[in-house]
Amino acid sequence: MSKIQESIEQKKHELIDILVIAICAVICGAKSWVEIERFW
Repeated sequence: MSKIQESIEQKKHELIDILVIAICAVICGAKSWVEIERFW
């Protein structure tokens, strides 16, 4: 189980993916980074 947790924590995302998700979250009404993270 700890190996799964480690791989989740170490996953890297492409910058474009982060930007697209953040923009979509803001369009849907997210007003803070916490709300953007919940949208993810």
